[in-house]
Amino acid sequence: LDLIRAAVRPEVSSATDYSSDSDDNAALIQRASFTGSVKGWRVGVRGSWRRADDPVRESWSWGAGGHLVAPLGRGAVLRLGLGAQRLDPDRGADETTMTGDIGLGFRPSRFASFSVAYSRAPFDETALLIDSAFVLDAVDLGFEYAGGKGLSVSAGGGVSWLSDENRRLAGVAAVMQRVATGLEVGVFARIMGYRVPYPGRGYFAPDRFTVAEGRAVYTRRSGRWGLRLDGGVGGQQVGAEKDLQNEWHAGLGLSRGWGAASEATIVAAWTNSAGSSATGAFRFWSVGLRVRQGL
Repeated sequence: LDLIRAAVRPEVSSATDYSSDSDDNAALIQRASFTGSVKGWRVGVRGSWRRADDPVRESWSWGAGGHLVAPLGRGAVLRLGLGAQRLDPDRGADETTMTGDIGLGFRPSRFASFSVAYSRAPFDETALLIDSAFVLDAVDLGFEYAGGKGLSVSAGGGVSWLSDENRRLAGVAAVMQRVATGLEVGVFARIMGYRVPYPGRGYFAPDRFTVAEGRAVYTRRSGRWGLRLDGGVGGQQVGAEKDLQNEWHAGLGLSRGWGAASEATIVAAWTNSAGSSATGAFRFWSVGLRVRQGL
């Protein structure tokens, strides 16, 4: 009963993240939101700001918006979001971009779900990209299956259009199997490519980027404490004609809960995957704090 109440009660959440890469791009990001229930719908408001810097510039981005999630019956759910994002570049004039998303989720059975979504947002991951004021329009598809015996399968793909008239195609898939209490092992693969590769506009745009890895995830809970460790090793090809390189990632999550719907989590990640950075950097790492407080 406590878990059912926690799923519909109001909550406040925040996320603070700091990231850096081997190309000397750094970003400090703060997000906050409030979500509640109104006649069976989940509605909320959010706000965010980002400070991004590199050796020659410091730029800012901040925004606000709202969203609602409405059940449509027969396992279908509608999500709508609308907002605005203001870009404050180190060089050039400020710009305000309308943001939004609309998505449909379907759960035809207990174990499977599908989703389709459209979103519009600025491409503001680095100081140079904030200065460039590119906007991304994206359409994404997703599928998840979590059956008995600990097997889970997920896949997705989509197309993104940049305001500089470039286009990105991407796909991802993962298969994980529980092999012991708290331990899952499996495989992961991702591919993406741009219509106009390497345009020299400050973002990672290969003609084709592929990565595949074997990965493991370990989770453990003891009372109010929770631990998550994940890692993977594999290979990546940064360009259709490039040589295969090694690839790896490692992640950590440490959480402490209270009440039925409140939790604080420290997260950290480190990888050499070129696809993890907006610039295709050789190394990328991040640390963050997540807090969720039920009301």
